[in-house]
Amino acid sequence: MRGEILEQLKQQRKLALRLGSTKHDKSNGWRLTSFATKALIKGEKHFSEMTNKDFNFEVRQKGVDIKLGIDIASLSYEKLVDKIILIAGDSDFVPAAKMARKHGIDFILDPLRNNIDTSLNEHIDGLVSHDLVSIIRDVTNLQPDEKPKWWSSENSKETGDKSLKSRKTDRA
Repeated sequence: MRGEILEQLKQQRKLALRLGSTKHDKSNGWRLTSFATKALIKGEKHFSEMTNKDFNFEVRQKGVDIKLGIDIASLSYEKLVDKIILIAGDSDFVPAAKMARKHGIDFILDPLRNNIDTSLNEHIDGLVSHDLVSIIRDVTNLQPDEKPKWWSSENSKETGDKSLKSRKTDRA
């Protein structure tokens, strides 16, 4: 499903999708959850009682920030766009945001309802916050097959009878 969504996004006009790669190193891997760690420290749980729910696998993407930074710098320097909408919240983008604004580009940030670093907030022209499902729906013009419980009636307006599922069967 994820691959299909990414392929749909890559085909959209005026949209750049930058994907990094995951790299396994010593800082990544299986970790105890904070809840499990606290329970062990307090003596509420013994290590022999741990289950799969007490662990999570930590993976970090590599290379995305630099790709986006170069894209933002290139688009800004060449004045190829009037507006850049970045879906992130990482303070690593401060230099790119500053460059875009110096070249007269409106720099809009969408942190997907997450908090952003104050240093980044100083260097943006606007802040919007959407949920990822709505963004994908609006960009691809496809309705999700299953609507989460939090999906509001306002967000669930029909955009025709296209859905990822129906489009898949149309291709068969």
